[in-house]
Amino acid sequence: MPITISENCVLRGFAIFVDINDFVKTVTQAVEGKTHGENIAQFARDILAPAVRAIETNEGEIVGVMGDAVLGVLPEGAAICEVCEEIATAVNREAREISKHQCAHPQDWAYSPGGPSLKICIEFGTMRVATIRTRQLGAYQMLVGPAVNHASRIGRAGTGNRCLVGPVAAGRPEFSTKSLRGPLRPEEKGGGLGYIFYELDLANFWLEGKRNEDRVSYLP
Repeated sequence: MPITISENCVLRGFAIFVDINDFVKTVTQAVEGKTHGENIAQFARDILAPAVRAIETNEGEIVGVMGDAVLGVLPEGAAICEVCEEIATAVNREAREISKHQCAHPQDWAYSPGGPSLKICIEFGTMRVATIRTRQLGAYQMLVGPAVNHASRIGRAGTGNRCLVGPVAAGRPEFSTKSLRGPLRPEEKGGGLGYIFYELDLANFWLEGKRNEDRVSYLP
């Protein structure tokens, strides 16, 4: 059943962040006069749009857009793993097209050699909704809760294409038939330990992202 977000309600479901890797570096390079740098906003849109579609067509809703990331929420029982696979497949398709193009035109999209790279971060739990109103956005729902915090924090771990799952979500039946690596708890700045997470195996969907020595590319 599709999730319903009403003003000041309490939700129980999956919080999911989809975030473009190294986007600060990408933007910095784009504004330094690189070819196609004027299209960086459209580039980010094109990378995140498939994630929006995957979430919304699988009973979820998008509740936040932050330039290089989207935050969505999906209900219990939603096809959360299929959402991740759809997102990974779309990113692979974009990476292959850009890599193929850059073999002949390496100056194009020079701020994203080999194409885009994404991380998907998920946790399950209770989230409270508050509504804030702005002149541009109108009524805007904010989701607050441990699941959102956890999904945000675990995205700091690892590199490259990855799908990271919080411990509560990992114990859900939606992941019971999937291969998960963990539990993992990376070190954070200051010597402390970060939040526990698992990594969902999407090897059949993610492009490896290996880069050739002579030219950065995601092509094999």
